[in-house]
Amino acid sequence: MRRLDTRTTVGLSILLFFLGVALVGPLLVGSPTASVAQPLLPPSAEHWFGTNGQGQDVLAQTVVGTRSTLLIGLLVGTVVTLIGAVVGATSAFIGGAVDAIISLLINLFLVMPGLPLVVVIAAYLPPGPATMAAVLILTGWPWHARVVRAQVLTLRQRDYILAARGIGEPWWRIVAVELLPNLASLLGSALLGASLYAIGAQVGLEFLGLGDLASTTWGTNLYWANNDSALLVGAWWTFLPTGLCIALVGVGLSMLGFALDVRSNPRLGVAADAAPRPTAVGARTAVPDVANPAFHIQQLNVAYGEQRVVQGFEVALGPGKTLGLVGESGSGKSTAMLGALRLLPAPATVGGGAVRLGSLELLGSPTSTLRAVWGQKVALVPQGALSALNPVLRIGEHFEETFAAHGVQPPEGVEARGKVLLQKLGLSPAVWEAWPHTLSGGMRQRVLVALGLALDAPVLVMDEPTTALDVVVERQLLRELLHLQKELSFGVVFITHDLALLLEFADEVGVMYAGRLVERAPAAVLAGGGARHPYTLGLLAALPPEPGEDRKAKSIPGSPAQASAPPPGCAFHPRCSLANERCRRERPALVGERHAVACHLVQP
Repeated sequence: MRRLDTRTTVGLSILLFFLGVALVGPLLVGSPTASVAQPLLPPSAEHWFGTNGQGQDVLAQTVVGTRSTLLIGLLVGTVVTLIGAVVGATSAFIGGAVDAIISLLINLFLVMPGLPLVVVIAAYLPPGPATMAAVLILTGWPWHARVVRAQVLTLRQRDYILAARGIGEPWWRIVAVELLPNLASLLGSALLGASLYAIGAQVGLEFLGLGDLASTTWGTNLYWANNDSALLVGAWWTFLPTGLCIALVGVGLSMLGFALDVRSNPRLGVAADAAPRPTAVGARTAVPDVANPAFHIQQLNVAYGEQRVVQGFEVALGPGKTLGLVGESGSGKSTAMLGALRLLPAPATVGGGAVRLGSLELLGSPTSTLRAVWGQKVALVPQGALSALNPVLRIGEHFEETFAAHGVQPPEGVEARGKVLLQKLGLSPAVWEAWPHTLSGGMRQRVLVALGLALDAPVLVMDEPTTALDVVVERQLLRELLHLQKELSFGVVFITHDLALLLEFADEVGVMYAGRLVERAPAAVLAGGGARHPYTLGLLAALPPEPGEDRKAKSIPGSPAQASAPPPGCAFHPRCSLANERCRRERPALVGERHAVACHLVQP
């Protein structure tokens, strides 16, 4: 880890010094309440900080007051930050009625004037440390809850949160393990600020006489100094030591923020782990066809309110097969699959026919059943590997939490199982200890695939996993995936914009346009010139020509139709040069079995 800078070292030193004084100091000084000399004696060799108006030793009072003041300050800061973090994160992540109720409660507390409320509550409760802590906690947590809620609202749609849901983690674990650690810097700053505020508020209330004046704290020290008119008589030593202690603790807590930043952000303190270049594996071999599909979606509809964005989606995936989904951006590929897996957040609604994973029906299954399914029966490799991996967890910790979420312990052990998968995907076992940001894009994608296969899921859904990779790394990754698919016989749903890629690696291809399947056929049929829908033909014509091929790439004219508001009739007809009046008036159905087409111009 990188060495701490000067400011961090100073902050830690100050805080550790005062913690040492709080723990050991009272054992080394006399009683703070005993009259040891004449009142208001200036500092001397016998009494280093002099005496106060009651003849008590100011050094003893300052040292003993450190313990109670720091105890209340750090305790209140910790509890206030913890309550605010849990309440705010839970409210934002669950959403709905829970979020509305908690937000209303937070806002009610926030509209109340803080300091007057503290003064009023403290004035009517029995004085003492417990009362002081309770009052400060009661009035301090809402602000932190609101800040954390706002941050979680920006994080809950990140890919690594979606991946956590995809492996079946319950909401409380996602909040505790996925969300709050990524707010470490924010929570650290909140803890420092809340502790400093608590110390200041405690000292202020006791200075006003609202604390337990019989106790010895920094606040009561200042109260008695003011009560004795020390400033008027020039007895500066009765209040200056306490004032300097408060100022130094504030400086120390502020500088400690640098240490928390280094600790909470791996980019600041950890060098990149070296890992060898992945090696390519053998080419794909044929996988025998199986009659019963491992994953079957029938007539699936997805809507946002009154707007349907996916209609009548129907595909089947056999064990060991690869199904590719292709189409322009906004065609509904990812929405359809995430809807089938019940992973779309509100306000999306999923309905229609059925989604069967083996013998299990997903659309009617409760959330508790889905948590067991996600990760074990079907795994998701989301788009964007860097955002899909939790940045504050090492790669090995991602595997550990995946197994822990399902209560599974591999016979060979989690680490051994994870390292074997990493090696099969061309990665060094040293990647186990690496941070996500230290890996290249191709290495991160391999990690995601390994995580998806960790629990031996029979179906792997890959949502544009090679978008950010160059062609060489893309081909290496897919060859490694297909090698594992041959070995483990899992099915793959591959979502991409790259039709040429699917023609090379997929068994079957589904072409989507404006939220509907317009053609579904074996990849070999499309690659061999058997495409029949004008949109599919347009996508093929837009591919770059192969070396020696006598043609030029030709784009499809016009702009893609919106799935939420498609034109009447065939959604593709405004861009189709062959469209007739029937195409403009009547929406075609998807007709056919092994090769299905939704086009009036094509005979069944």
